[in-house]
This record gives sequence, C-alpha cells and structure tokens, in this order.
Amino acid sequence: MIYAVSLSVEDSFLVTGNFKHYPQTPKVISPADFIRVVKDDIDDVRCKNQSNDRM
Repeated sequence: MIYAVSLSVEDSFLVTGNFKHYPQTPKVISPADFIRVVKDDIDDVRCKNQSNDRM
C-alpha cells in the first residue's frame, strides 16, 4: 500500500533502508539519498533567491 501511494504522486519517494521488500526503482531511496535530494532542493532555492535579489 505505501509503495502504491509513493508511485501515485509526482516527485515523491519511498524512503527505506530495507530495499529487499520493494522493486528497484528511482522512487525507492535510502535515507542518505533522501537527505541529498532535500539538500540539493534547498541549495537550488537559495541560488534562485540570490539571483532574484541581485535584480
């Protein structure tokens, strides 16, 4: 059920350390990978905000 919900929403992930119970897809990620995704998104927002501040 949880996996089906993660597939139903765009840009969503199933974060788990137990990969053997889920199919191997880009939507199933480790907690460390999730942290990287969040950090990258935060960095992108900061860059956009800094670019807008310079205008």
